[in-house]
Parts: sequence; structure tokens; C-alpha cells
Amino acid sequence: MLSIPTSSSTSRPTSPRPRNNRNSARCQEILRDPLVAAEQMWKEHLVVSTEDNSNRRTVDLDGVIRSNLASACVPRMDETSCERNICYNAYFRTMDGTCNNLQNPLRGAAYRPYTRLLPTVYDNELSEPVASLFPHLRPSPREITRHLTSSHASVVSDDYNALIMQFGQFISHDMAKTTLIPSAKCNVCQNITSRCMAVPIAKDDPNLGFRKNTCVRVSRSSPICGSGNQKPRQQLNENTGYIDASPIYGSSVHDSAKFRQGKTGFLKLPNFNGMQRSASLCHDVVDEKKKNKKYL
Repeated sequence: MLSIPTSSSTSRPTSPRPRNNRNSARCQEILRDPLVAAEQMWKEHLVVSTEDNSNRRTVDLDGVIRSNLASACVPRMDETSCERNICYNAYFRTMDGTCNNLQNPLRGAAYRPYTRLLPTVYDNELSEPVASLFPHLRPSPREITRHLTSSHASVVSDDYNALIMQFGQFISHDMAKTTLIPSAKCNVCQNITSRCMAVPIAKDDPNLGFRKNTCVRVSRSSPICGSGNQKPRQQLNENTGYIDASPIYGSSVHDSAKFRQGKTGFLKLPNFNGMQRSASLCHDVVDEKKKNKKYL
């Protein structure tokens, strides 16, 4: 995003400027020469600082959640138009990543299927996980973890601490967020078609909690609506493919509005003066998941 002079007043949010077809045409004309486009648009007062999504279908987190609960599948974004917002798109990135690339408007956009490096592999060629229908053909994922990727070795470093891992985790969360089937649907130790997997636990497993439950219950990634029946099941990325702080600001205009105060553009905080920490963040450090939340 280019640096643009703005008013010092933040007492109220700016309302979208009315779109003008003549302005859009002029912006498109100016963009033919990228070297001078930004400066020329600013000189001619063509820059628009607010997204206008009134003429297109958008996807947001609330819609994904509703669809997931009702139908166990999630919608995807399949269309966008950059022409109406061309004077905005030429200067600013969008919340959902659409039109950041004007030649490929959906590249890197949120609420799109993950791009696969290899073809899908399912037991029934459409939707069921590997070894779910034919478990004797593959070893248990838990046994692979125990014997190949676990270690009792203690690694000491003078240069790095646990925060380097958390930084990497934050970057990965910025570019990828997969919708899961609600965990309440997976409350038994058996595979539930399209929804849940149960990983069996061996009697000699060193994890007492796993042995007590006899399995690890896993919620599957929610399929994109329409996939998994006649075409292979596909999964949705709720975040943009760009490093744009999606976990902080959201990946749609609708989502972003929920994180802001409303009267200003500031994010919602428990206590702005003094930046007091929310009581909900005072977790027991023994709980690994809660530690991760605190670091992030």
C-alpha cells in the first residue's frame, strides 16, 4: 500500500465516496502506465479510500459458520469484479484479498479452496481419508508419530527460544486457516462418514490420557459445498494467501468491522488506557494450548 496523506481527525469513520463510472474509466486509463499511475491518480483526486462491495457477493466468517453448522459444508468465493473499485484497488489492498492482483483477481483471496501440489488421495477416491476404509493398509498415524517424529532429546540453543517457533506459527496462521467440523459432532471412538476420524491407541501407548480414551477423536476439515460427491473433497482457506495480519484484522470487510470500536478505526481492547490485559488471558501455564494462545 502506498503512503497517502490523511486527515488527522478520527472522530468518525469516513463513508464510502459515491462511485463514478467516469472516474473508474480514468483510473483504468492511468493504470496503463504503472510508473506514474499512483502520483497521477493522487493529483487528480481519484483515490478512493473505502471498499465498496455493494455490487458483488462476498463471503464472511459468520456465513461460513452458519453453513458449517447447518450443512457440514462451507461456501467459497467464486466471483469478484475489480472495475467498480478500480480507483481503490489501484492504491490499497482489499480485506479479502480480491483484486490485489488485477490480472488474477481471485489469486490469494480468502474463502477459496487450497491449491494442491499433488492430486487428492482418498480411500473412495472422493472424500474418505486414507486408511479409514482400509485401515490394515497403513499404520496408525499415532504410531508413526510415536516412533518416527518423537524424541526424548533435550535441545539447547544460545540463539533461539520458543518464540521463534511461535513467530513461525503466527505467519502460518496469517496465510492459512481451515474450517473444521464442530468437535461436538465427534464424541465417539469411531469414524463418522464425512465428519470425524478416530485414531486407535495401542495398549502400550505412553500417554495415559490417550490410553484411557482408547482413541484420539479428530474433527475433519469441512468440505467446500458441492465437493466430495462427484468430485474430490476440497478444503477452504478462510484467510488470504498474503501476509496481511489476517488473524488480527479479519479477512473480509464484515469480519473487520466486528473487531473495531465503530466510532473510530481503532481495534477493540479491554482497556485502552494502560493496555491492561484481559482476565481471560491469565491461563494456567501447564496447559499447552493456553500457552500457545498467550504467545500468539
